[in-house]
Amino acid sequence: MSEISSILPFFPLRMLLLPKEQVPLYIFEPRYLQLFDELEKEKKQFVLPYEGRNKVRLGSLCRLVSVTKVHEDGALDVLVECDAVFDVKSIMPKFPGKLYPGGMVGAHKEIHDSEVIPLDTLNEFSRFIERKHGETPRLESIQHYSSMDIAACLALKNEDKVRILMADSEQSRQRIVKNQLKYLNFLLDQEESSENGIILN
Repeated sequence: MSEISSILPFFPLRMLLLPKEQVPLYIFEPRYLQLFDELEKEKKQFVLPYEGRNKVRLGSLCRLVSVTKVHEDGALDVLVECDAVFDVKSIMPKFPGKLYPGGMVGAHKEIHDSEVIPLDTLNEFSRFIERKHGETPRLESIQHYSSMDIAACLALKNEDKVRILMADSEQSRQRIVKNQLKYLNFLLDQEESSENGIILN
C-alpha cells in the first residue's frame, strides 16, 4: 500500500473521482484561482477530499489537464483528471502560506483489476456509449478496458463510486459496474421512449 506523506493542496467540492475520470470545473474564488495558477505553472497535484457514509474519508488525487477558458473577470474553466484515490488522514483550513486548504492522504486504494471484462458487460458499455454520445465504439477499442476504466466513463453518484472502490474483489467490482450499466441503459430507454411519446410500464 503506497502512501503520500507530504501536505497536499485540497479543493473541497463534495466530489469523488475515480482514476482516469475527468471533470470540468469553474474556478472563481481567489483562493482556488491561486491554487490553479500554481497547478498550471508548477505541474503540482491536488486532492478532492470526500467524506461519505460511515465516516469513509477518501481523496481523489488530481492534476490539471488544461485551462479551457479564461473569463473577463479572471475566472477559469478547467479540465482535471484523477490519477489515484487515497484515504484522507487530515484536513487543514489553510495550506502553509497559501489561501487554499490542504491536508494529508494515507494509503493508496490499490485496485487489482487485471481480469478480463465479460463480453456481455462490454456490450452493455458499448450500448451506453453509443446512446450517450452517438457513436458506437469498436470492440477492439474497449476490450482492454478494466472495470475501473468503464466506471470512470459513467459519471456515477459518489456513493456508487465508494461501493466500487471498497469492493472486496474484482468479481464484486465487475458485478457493480455491470448493474450500473444496465440501470443507466434502462434510464436511457425510458428517456428515449418518453421523447417518442411511448411510456414503458
